[in-house]
Amino acid sequence: CSNAGPSFIIGVAGLTVFGSARTGAYLYLIHITAAMAAGFLLRGRRAVTGGTYHPPARPGLISAFLSAVQGAASAMGRVCAFVVFFLVLLRLAEGLIGPLPPLAAGVLELTNGILRLTPDRRGFVTAAALLGWGGLSVHCQTAAVTAGSGISLRLYVPAKAVQAALSAGLAALLAPYLPA
Repeated sequence: CSNAGPSFIIGVAGLTVFGSARTGAYLYLIHITAAMAAGFLLRGRRAVTGGTYHPPARPGLISAFLSAVQGAASAMGRVCAFVVFFLVLLRLAEGLIGPLPPLAAGVLELTNGILRLTPDRRGFVTAAALLGWGGLSVHCQTAAVTAGSGISLRLYVPAKAVQAALSAGLAALLAPYLPA
């Protein structure tokens, strides 16, 4: 599960694109509702197996601190590398074929897609879909951060597609009630 934060949705999508914190709050509520619904729809059924829990050994305070700082720097580097990679990829693609429409840009990189939207009902539905999808850049960031953790990403992309579809559907239902 990965979701955009309220400051991005309300600040960037709501205020910057639509000129309205209220519209951003609606997008945030749609985003979280669709994420929970996707999680519910795609939840797995696992058999409970017996066993004894053995907590991991606790490192000393200094060792834990150093490990936490090193891990944070490493994760930040991996995330930033994918942001730069996808921005360069987007610019190269646009250099070859011209400007991409918001949906295509957002499928690659969320922020660029969101910032290209028009502040109308269609833009609102597209924003909800893009926020639910997250962008290939975010998918790669998630894979990089979870690598080696034992967390399976087998259903991650299909789940994000479901979340995007649910988000778009909820936004389409709500869009007629928004100010034009």
